[in-house]
Amino acid sequence: AHMPCIVRFAQANPISDRWTTCPTCKQQYSFALVGSLARARVRLAEAACAPFRRAKLDGAGGARAVAPEGDSEGEFEAEDEFSSAMHLLGLCLISSAQYTEARRILEQLVARDTERWGANDERTLCSRIGLVQALVDMGDFAVARPMSEHLVEACAEHCGPKSQNALDAQAVHAQVLVYVGEGAEALRLWTAIVAERVAQGGPTHEETIRAKHMHAEALWKLGDAAAAQDLCEEILAYHTRLVGATHEDTLNIEGALAEIQVAVGLDLPAAEQTLIRCVCARARACVCVLC
Repeated sequence: AHMPCIVRFAQANPISDRWTTCPTCKQQYSFALVGSLARARVRLAEAACAPFRRAKLDGAGGARAVAPEGDSEGEFEAEDEFSSAMHLLGLCLISSAQYTEARRILEQLVARDTERWGANDERTLCSRIGLVQALVDMGDFAVARPMSEHLVEACAEHCGPKSQNALDAQAVHAQVLVYVGEGAEALRLWTAIVAERVAQGGPTHEETIRAKHMHAEALWKLGDAAAAQDLCEEILAYHTRLVGATHEDTLNIEGALAEIQVAVGLDLPAAEQTLIRCVCARARACVCVLC
């Protein structure tokens, strides 16, 4: 891909998905490309913040400020973009299994957001959700358990019980509960999350499908292979229509379904071939003409 061209387009076009979605074919970039763009976005955001940060340092030392006085709106926009860039980078690192670096990035972001906006601001809470997700993916459930429980309460109180943050906090908490032996409560939470996602966006919305996929994973991990298989088959059909058969998320769902079928001995040769095909396809996944 022509990385400088993609970066320049994303920098010049203020649309919400410019760092993750191709402007030509309207499909999501591969995780590898999004990760590279996220690092470029962080560097650009740091450069935009630099004059304001230098001005504060110069001002504290009695020297003349570098940034123009009264440009608080520009400073806010620059710092807000830096937070968004760091958050995207953290999520990309989680997706590519670089958990240690993801944890470091997200811990820095949580500390920075807490200082700038306060512990219960929706942006800080969003950063904390990302940090707990990194802890879950690293398997650090002892640390994640109290953090996720507190996030569920804080997001419901300060963002609203049906807000994006509240649902994301419930989802990461449900993941923790599966691993700490509280399966019944985890499944209760997943049922409620999926119902709310359907109510807000409909049965085929991207967030609904993601929630159903995670619900299916929980069912599988807790031993209900039949229910997990039924749910995976349902969301695979939806997801294939939504983003296509070669999208990484679709391949992950199809691979998960094949793993279940292999484990229960259902149509074993076909399931094993599907699993092999999905693994190979993920290795060469290229969902965008620019990736």
